[in-house]
Amino acid sequence: MKTYVFIIRRITDISGAIQYVYNKTNYLENKGWRVLIFSALHGPLYIDKFQKYKNYIFPQLFLTPHCFREKEVETVINQIVKTIELRQGDKCVVESDALERAVWAELIAQRLKCPHLAYFVREKHIHYDENALRFLRYKYERHELAGIVKESIRLILHDESVQLRDDTQFSAYCNNVIEDRDDKFSSLLNNKADYSLGYLGRLEKPCVPSIIEGMCAFISRYPNKMYNVVMIGGSTKKERVTFIRERFAGFPNVNLVLTGNMYPIPLSFVKKIDVFISTAGSVAATYNVGIPTVRVNPLNGEPVGVAGLDYLPGEKELYDSSPDMTIEDCIEKAITLKAQISFLTNSEVYNKEMFEEFERQLSFVNVNKTNDSFDKAVLLKINTAKKFRRVFWLMGHCLGARGVNSFWRICHAPIDIFDSKPSSNYIYI
Repeated sequence: MKTYVFIIRRITDISGAIQYVYNKTNYLENKGWRVLIFSALHGPLYIDKFQKYKNYIFPQLFLTPHCFREKEVETVINQIVKTIELRQGDKCVVESDALERAVWAELIAQRLKCPHLAYFVREKHIHYDENALRFLRYKYERHELAGIVKESIRLILHDESVQLRDDTQFSAYCNNVIEDRDDKFSSLLNNKADYSLGYLGRLEKPCVPSIIEGMCAFISRYPNKMYNVVMIGGSTKKERVTFIRERFAGFPNVNLVLTGNMYPIPLSFVKKIDVFISTAGSVAATYNVGIPTVRVNPLNGEPVGVAGLDYLPGEKELYDSSPDMTIEDCIEKAITLKAQISFLTNSEVYNKEMFEEFERQLSFVNVNKTNDSFDKAVLLKINTAKKFRRVFWLMGHCLGARGVNSFWRICHAPIDIFDSKPSSNYIYI
């Protein structure tokens, strides 16, 4: 039997990282693999297929094992290993999505005597401590560490001299989130609007304020026009939602639609948007269904350009930007030059490329002939909880995961985007 184990942040809510795991799960199962997903955070489930993994949520996986008593760490590892239940001769691979889970995954892989691939899906990488960098360098040298763009590995290791290899980058295919399905959202749009501007993705992304300002600048250019502004995505940060509401409250000609998280996204709803301004995998999602899409740098919100007009897919890196352009200029270009945009909308080609990429990722499992693993004592020292490091450590050691989880829920509880009465120009669900 072949078993593929994901150790990831969450299966709840919806994001590009979750869609990637969903796509890869489908691929693996079609290839005869048994797939198990262990995650850290509770919340609403949008992907029905993941219902069977609801009992595999361990809050401890949100932080490194350093934050908990060693007894609790051993208990979690024992429970996960017991659930995996390998038999002699079974093949197993473990994949993690960030440093916190990579430490757990390495400890689990040690017990299972199997390979562990650390595939980091984050766009931003914090400054890791010395123990973490030792571990990450070890994974790099074993061809078991990769990021979502070429430069990721240098950001992860904080070393510009690191050699970029074919196996240090992976593509987290996650763009197939738009489907032809029941549409209860199009009725929220103002049919008399001259332009509809959209954003797809998590609202707390650092690029969102720049996108909002770009939209406002474009609206201010043509104050006599009517607009729909559609934000597809949820947030755990109330202040970000408040900022969006307040920023558009001064525009009586704007109908703001905040959908919250949704999955899948109705194709007919997306087709009613004139131009999307997004980042990362969200750009391809709307571009692939024929909607003019402006791409921005995910960290600072600077525009990269109009997909299919200023650049073709694959020509630009995630962190590229063109400081000589503005978002409002890109919006105008996307609308006025729509007929000149080269769209690539063949779903069969997309699926073929996605499956080939997953096959390529699997090939890295065989690079190492031994199942060596990193020093356990060092793994237990790795700590990434910088902001509340001491608080998390004290809670973890005194109250265990339950205490840490309660604190995290208080600080980052998912909010109801529609928790306050909107002004008259808001339509919401």
